Amino acid sequence: MNLIPAKRFNELLKVNNGKGELLSNASAALVKSLLNRISIDAEEPVLVHFDKHGGRNQYLPLLMQTFPDVFIQIIREGREMSEYRWGDGAGLGEGNIQCRFVAKGDRFLPAALASNFAKYARELAMMSFNTFWRQKVADLKPTAGYPVDAKRFKQEIETVQRDLGISDDIIWRQR
Repeated sequence: MNLIPAKRFNELLKVNNGKGELLSNASAALVKSLLNRISIDAEEPVLVHFDKHGGRNQYLPLLMQTFPDVFIQIIREGREMSEYRWGDGAGLGEGNIQCRFVAKGDRFLPAALASNFAKYARELAMMSFNTFWRQKVADLKPTAGYPVDAKRFKQEIETVQRDLGISDDIIWRQR
């Protein structure tokens, strides 16, 4: 798992063309890191399963940027699934990797578990965030961080935040 704090997220927004590209690049980099840690056998494929990123159907540029030294074969690109393959042991690179981007991908157990784990990690982070601010601001109601309530929370901590010299870009995502 790769947790991206608000400050880092905001920095990454400056070098990516929006939140979608940032999340795609972060996801692909995480996969590359994981693939570099395991031994891949040409006989047994490794299946990398993504939930689709918005309405995109074409992920070859993302994969080529992430894995520049391998030939990536397009199996299919479409609304329901975009699928790619590389490294079949025939000079295309190491191992045998299949990568799928699937609409409503969280209906598959690994993606559903990853989604639940991410939500749990977010809840833990929000607990720490709320604990910090509730120690600084009397009678502060905690926030889950969703847009409408986040505005209320931001207004209630504004004076203390300023007094502590904590800039917005450290604790608030820009998008």
